[in-house]
Amino acid sequence: MIEKVNKFLAKSLSVILAFSGIFLGSNVISTTLSTVQGTSGYTLTNVVDKGQVKPNETLTYTAVVTNQTTDTTFNDVTLQFQTDGVNLVSGSGEYWFSDGVSCRVDNHCNFPDFNFPNFGYLNPGTSLNVVYKATVLPGMQSGEYVRITTSVKDHSSDNWTQTLTAESRVIIPDIKIGFFTFADRSSVKPNEELGYSIRVNNLSNVPLTNVYVQDYLPNLTSSTKDGKARVDYISGSTTVTRISDKGQRETISIVDNWITKPDGVNLGDLNPNWTFEIKFRVKIRGDVTNGEVLENVAWMKCPEEGLDRWKTTAVQVVAIVTPAPTPTPIPTPTPVPIPAPPPVVTQLPKAGPETPITLALMSIAPIGMALRRFLS
Repeated sequence: MIEKVNKFLAKSLSVILAFSGIFLGSNVISTTLSTVQGTSGYTLTNVVDKGQVKPNETLTYTAVVTNQTTDTTFNDVTLQFQTDGVNLVSGSGEYWFSDGVSCRVDNHCNFPDFNFPNFGYLNPGTSLNVVYKATVLPGMQSGEYVRITTSVKDHSSDNWTQTLTAESRVIIPDIKIGFFTFADRSSVKPNEELGYSIRVNNLSNVPLTNVYVQDYLPNLTSSTKDGKARVDYISGSTTVTRISDKGQRETISIVDNWITKPDGVNLGDLNPNWTFEIKFRVKIRGDVTNGEVLENVAWMKCPEEGLDRWKTTAVQVVAIVTPAPTPTPIPTPTPVPIPAPPPVVTQLPKAGPETPITLALMSIAPIGMALRRFLS
């Protein structure tokens, strides 16, 4: 019989979790989950689905009463709901029994109001599950708590035998988001690779949910003014990391065609002081011209910022493509030496056969005359 009771308890707890929104991997920061064992043979559980709330937000509460006895039926099981900082939502109450014939897990029954509702009898080893909603009062201030205290009694006593309180802390959202885009260099050349980074920093006091990011490279496709693409996305180069406030890094899977999706990609939730980091690479085409500028523009959105409004982002001018080519120097020609002109030689005319005799006679006559005068 104890084993049977444990099975019922396990089933009841699974129902509580399902209807209170507590799932593995969800972004519920804290949830008040209180359980007490009563002397009358009851177990009472009281749960609220959100640990942090804001004014006018609607909460879901779950109360479970379990008859842990093996031979006692409790009649006229009645609950009481005492509120602090919330208003019960009329008509939101539903209930079912773990062994119910009419009010079952797959066929809930409604109770019309919260004025001490009587749920009838509770058989041994079975549970009564009650789910209802309440709305936080608009005047609640950040740091205050909202509470619902649930009590139970049955026909055997006029006193409330078990009492539990489920509470949530009020936080007025202060949405602050840091959103940046970077490049890993300021200039590139044709056929080189270029890396881009996008960072989303949650600087708010509340989590960001369903954070969408979209990246748009005007130079990636033929949507540029001249219809000419400047870069090509490198397939498989994207990595996404969620970084906690303690520096712990978690890899987020992402489809490789995210960069061409018109509606962006959902990266999930981001707690306060956490960061999303996206990195990817492109290759510069070989026919870019000198002086062209490559621009990268990114957007993000989340319900906290307005589901239909893209957040304005920085525009990063990333590259001036290839510096102006240096002109090829023209070599200075080697001077050719000009040879010196040959010396000019004046040649005397050749003497004929009679010329030497005449010259000889003409030169000897005066000498002979001089000798005669000297000797006489």
